[in-house]
Amino acid sequence: MGKKHCRNKQEVLQRVRQKKQQEAGKPKTILQSRLQTINQLRPAMEKARKKMREEKKNAGIGI
Repeated sequence: MGKKHCRNKQEVLQRVRQKKQQEAGKPKTILQSRLQTINQLRPAMEKARKKMREEKKNAGIGI
């Protein structure tokens, strides 16, 4: 299916609006939902990593 060429600015804007409306009706893709989950968990993961580093650093001093 080839691309249709727009003759003027109004047609371009109309196509953009139609495309946005079509995308708004689509459910989230799997990748989008995974990315959202990762972004939600990131602060907790960073906190856990920091805690593990501190514990490892403190364990080395006691020896």
